[in-house]
Amino acid sequence: ALGNHTASGLAPETGAVLWTHEFSDAEGEGATNPVAIGDDKILLTSYTDAVLLQIAKSGESYGVTELWRSREFKDSLATPVYHDGHFYGFSGNFLTCVNAENGERVWKSRPPGGHGLILVDDRLVVYTPNGALVVIKASPEGYQEVARLQATENGGYTWPVFLDGKFYVRNLEQIIRV
Repeated sequence: ALGNHTASGLAPETGAVLWTHEFSDAEGEGATNPVAIGDDKILLTSYTDAVLLQIAKSGESYGVTELWRSREFKDSLATPVYHDGHFYGFSGNFLTCVNAENGERVWKSRPPGGHGLILVDDRLVVYTPNGALVVIKASPEGYQEVARLQATENGGYTWPVFLDGKFYVRNLEQIIRV
């Protein structure tokens, strides 16, 4: 369970709190959806920073360890995605790749701009503020645009949806299927 400042593990059967960790003390800052990595790691992002937690059970109790903390995903409420040892997300409007082992930035790119992204196979898909649907190779080698389509006249603050081989994007006036 995720709040503005804390993350907690709950027993699904009873709702009992198994562990709690305060990951942010920033006043009034929201948090995005947690990103689970394997069975024991969780990336949490707030508007000011990101933290990778490792959760370990010892007997009947749980321990939480901060593996790293980074400001590379600041100024964005978009949930990063994980692929092959790297996180991809936004720092402001800059698409950013971060090494999952140490939290260090691998690359940062002004194009394509955006507020959210999804991962489809080994591709990042972004709906940009100017209405383009952009496909980028998810690679630590740098920004590699694969395809671009001007889907709408104006963009939005949402990220694409992928279902049955089709992308859906929306803004305040339109919903488009590609």
